[in-house]
Amino acid sequence: MQQEEVRMLLDNLERDIKRLRMEYNRFIANAPDVNIDFCEKRVTDLIKLLHKTTFKKYASKFRFENLVARFNILKINFHRMSGIREKNKEKVKDMLFGKGRDSLTGGKNLQQASPASGGNISGKKAGNAFRLFQPESQENDLEKFYERYVEMKTIYEGMVTLSYDDFVSRVSDRLEKAKKSGRGKELECKLVEENGKVKIKSKVVKK
Repeated sequence: MQQEEVRMLLDNLERDIKRLRMEYNRFIANAPDVNIDFCEKRVTDLIKLLHKTTFKKYASKFRFENLVARFNILKINFHRMSGIREKNKEKVKDMLFGKGRDSLTGGKNLQQASPASGGNISGKKAGNAFRLFQPESQENDLEKFYERYVEMKTIYEGMVTLSYDDFVSRVSDRLEKAKKSGRGKELECKLVEENGKVKIKSKVVKK
């Protein structure tokens, strides 16, 4: 295969991965007429074809490996996000039929729940920030915060490399260090965009 053909195939692969990312995002947003299977097949077919190709230029091989890694990360994050979405849909169903209402809200208004009660406080700081005080009882908050992180990373950087488990571990470790040092028992976490990069920033909330 001529190197010009290889370059064209790599261009097509990159374009199709971007198109697949758009379809994944549309699925998460409940958009109509999503065609993930078709887009995934285009990407996997191109990857299979390029796997059989002999790369005469290292730059082409390096680009191919990066594109494959991007595709794999994209799929992992999509399945994680779609799982969160399905779980949230089940919670909504339960609420509509009057099941588990107290377990979801702790018997209180979400916006009025306090850290001491173990309630969800994300109603006060929805979106790009929330307070972390007890990770094991704040799974719903953490999932929403990670969803926003994935959304922002996709918009600004085009891909996400930090898994949900690593994400939780990162913010939880920061909280644990703050507690051990005696600086505080709560952590305010924020998502900040700086020069096209999305960063997780945190500060100890002192009382």
